[in-house]
Amino acid sequence: MSKEDNVVTVTGENNLNPKAPQDQVAQLNQENKKKVKPIGIARDFSKEVEIFHDAFRLDPADMQKNMSWIKKKPKYETFSHCHVFHSFDSNGRKQFYSTPTGGHFHKMEFKKHKDGSISLKCISGPLKWGVEYDEKLERDLRAAVPVNPRDKHQHSITYLHSEKLIKRKRNVESAKLMAAQAKLGEKPEGTIS
Repeated sequence: MSKEDNVVTVTGENNLNPKAPQDQVAQLNQENKKKVKPIGIARDFSKEVEIFHDAFRLDPADMQKNMSWIKKKPKYETFSHCHVFHSFDSNGRKQFYSTPTGGHFHKMEFKKHKDGSISLKCISGPLKWGVEYDEKLERDLRAAVPVNPRDKHQHSITYLHSEKLIKRKRNVESAKLMAAQAKLGEKPEGTIS
């Protein structure tokens, strides 16, 4: 093992003496570098994924929020609020929960029917992220848990719009740079890794 230009190189073939001359170590490092050849991979961007995104508004409903700082003496106030629900996020992942508002969110049931229509249903009261113990795994897991037992409100839903998106479209200039980089076997000057 040697240290050259802040890079540690481990050689498996040679059992170096720690007191070996520095030029011998440098020569072995150069030989090892010649043996390692960079692999050039041309990325295939031919498979673009189309996503049909649907946006909904969970209409205003009254929620009960504890405004007290003392846990044993709750003071519930009533607030009107609404949420938004997107069927897919910007990475193309299916969504199961509405956006959070007022310290909670709702679990949603989104269905596509054979005739091309869609339906959405609010299937839970107000939830927040908490911890639940899983007996099978014998450990705590992150889970959506009820905010408080007093508030079980749900929302009616209004359809907003739909969009046809292409997931993470490629950048032509970036593809050219990656192809040039693969040919060179090292990163071009001025790029950040």
